[in-house]
Amino acid sequence: GGHAGNLIGFVVGKSLISKNPVLRSDLYRVHSCCCSARFERLLGFACGSRTKTAVGRSLFRVERRQMAAAGAGSSGGGSDDRMVKTVLIDMDNTLVDFDSEFTKRWLKERPGDNAEMISKRLHFELEQNFTEDLRPLAEKIMGTPGFYIEFAPQPGALDAVKEMTAVGLNVMFCTAPHPLQYESCVQEKFAWVRQHLGEQYLDRIIITRDKTLVKGAVLIDDKPKVTGACATPDWTHIVFDQP
Repeated sequence: GGHAGNLIGFVVGKSLISKNPVLRSDLYRVHSCCCSARFERLLGFACGSRTKTAVGRSLFRVERRQMAAAGAGSSGGGSDDRMVKTVLIDMDNTLVDFDSEFTKRWLKERPGDNAEMISKRLHFELEQNFTEDLRPLAEKIMGTPGFYIEFAPQPGALDAVKEMTAVGLNVMFCTAPHPLQYESCVQEKFAWVRQHLGEQYLDRIIITRDKTLVKGAVLIDDKPKVTGACATPDWTHIVFDQP
């Protein structure tokens, strides 16, 4: 229980659970194959009982249905099989702790401020929460070279990635470069993955400003609504609720 479990706490609401008997049936079959503790540990259900195993229900529902469709359409598997096992994971404030590094730098500039102005902000995009006189400082912090390489991993995130990869899921990091600093931001995202996960994970990075164009079974992202050119993306959006 709690947010400090072994893996990422991928959090979704109850709507995915209550309205679909097929989804509940899938979960029963999954639990019949492995104990609940192992199931929760593998896919990161480190949150409380309110949302426990909800991501697994969504992931396995999508995977079973899409794999069945791929099997009916061809006998070879190949790229279709790889796509339906693809888990897309956002980086900023999902895989990595963006807010803590920003807060540390903000309080260094303005030590009298309350950190809750960041942690309990009203708007998702950080810079939108500041008045006109303070916004330049926020943009300066996010645009400073060296900012993106300093992020700490979210609790359990690295273990989650490694274990999902080990059980055969195609884990990809689907992340957007910050418009204030494309050059160093992109470089530092690659450097972060190399530093924390190793060279072998570099080819799992997808840099894009439009995640709706990327194929996958699920997208785990802290952004409440991910939009873009494609109105109906292939993936199911799992909203990551930060610890």
